[in-house]
Amino acid sequence: MPQLKVAHIQDQGIDLIIVLMDSSFGYRGSREQNQTTAEIQLRAKSAGLAGIVVPVWVNAGHLEFLAPRDWQPFFSGLTPEFVASKINRELCWRGQTSFATWLPERAPRTAGSSVNSPGPAPNA
Repeated sequence: MPQLKVAHIQDQGIDLIIVLMDSSFGYRGSREQNQTTAEIQLRAKSAGLAGIVVPVWVNAGHLEFLAPRDWQPFFSGLTPEFVASKINRELCWRGQTSFATWLPERAPRTAGSSVNSPGPAPNA
């Protein structure tokens, strides 16, 4: 079951679904990247997440992205650390997908399709 780490944020009144991908995503052809993005967009909508899906990945320490032209200046200013600090959801669903190997890490399998939010911080 695919599980994606997601930063669901709002900027300038627009909801963005920033999806952390494995660095190998950057080596895929544009057709594969666009198909993957379209599938994630459908899965996000099905799970109740509103917004534009933007896959991001780290290449040689720099953040790469696949964003609409209007949003490229915004994403050009982001760092991998910023995106990591904004991860606030996990998008998962049942079934197979052609891009499961492009995920940054394998998380334990859970049942169902959902969006998970981190729980409250543990007491120190």
